[in-house]
Amino acid sequence: MSCLAKLRGLAACFAALVSMAAVSAADLERKLESRTFGRINPADLSQGMQNAGFSDWLKLEKTARDKLSAGQFADAEQGFKEAISKAETLNMVSPGVINSLMGLSFALDRQGNQSESERIYELAMRNAESVFGPSATRFGYYMPDLAWLYHWHGKDSQAETLFLRAISLEEASSRIETANLVELLKEYQQFLKECGRTSESEKIGHRIEHIKAKLAEH
Repeated sequence: MSCLAKLRGLAACFAALVSMAAVSAADLERKLESRTFGRINPADLSQGMQNAGFSDWLKLEKTARDKLSAGQFADAEQGFKEAISKAETLNMVSPGVINSLMGLSFALDRQGNQSESERIYELAMRNAESVFGPSATRFGYYMPDLAWLYHWHGKDSQAETLFLRAISLEEASSRIETANLVELLKEYQQFLKECGRTSESEKIGHRIEHIKAKLAEH
């Protein structure tokens, strides 16, 4: 093989590696972006707009989340702290303090501050529990992101407890299986897959397909 052919072969290999790295980075980005970490539920907007200062807080919140999306985590951290301060001044807990605390938690996690990111999210959850109640599905809505934090930090037992609790709250809230339950089961299925628990993950997958089929009939 000529030197030119070898160089072409190496170039092709390098291009393939770059392509694979780009795909992996994109997959990671999608995975992280799929986590809500306090992004406002549309149902909360009407409630928030009853507060005269809501738009001021929302502007700070959006700026901080834009920084998150851009990977500017230190700037996002500062932005969320400003949003939290504004929400506290306006006595806005939800939407407000809870959302910004969760965003701050994610910004801290991305900077490698694991213990503080957990502490902040746990604080947000205590606020959410006081607002919605410990048995409310709205409270359970925030559990998967904390579960993922625990998983990323190697605390899979605590993570699984939260996934199962969120699923249990959703199941208890309705006599029928819902689209929200499907989404929670998908989260749990992905968690099981990442933990190498393939057979359990497949079992959850079968349940998801069964529920989706039933939902499609209505």
